[in-house]
Amino acid sequence: AKEAEEATAALAAAEARNVRFVAVVEADAREKLTRAELREKRELAAARVAEAEARADAAIARAREKRETAETAAERAARAESQREELALAAAEAAKAAE
Repeated sequence: AKEAEEATAALAAAEARNVRFVAVVEADAREKLTRAELREKRELAAARVAEAEARADAAIARAREKRETAETAAERAARAESQREELALAAAEAAKAAE
């Protein structure tokens, strides 16, 4: 009877160890899965940041190009206005000289 009780106690202890072992293995598996999910989320976030930075860089480049084009157009317009004024002055002087 005592041996049966000891065997029952040993079996219960072994079952408890097995339950603890399974719980540890399951917790470890959940932790690994969580780490993998976090790594994937970080990688996805990094990719989104890189895409946003690339879009921002492209927008800055387009804005810079537009500004440079506008500056060039303004310089050309200023030169054309200056030439027009010079021609008008020369025409006025020529008309005066022709009098």
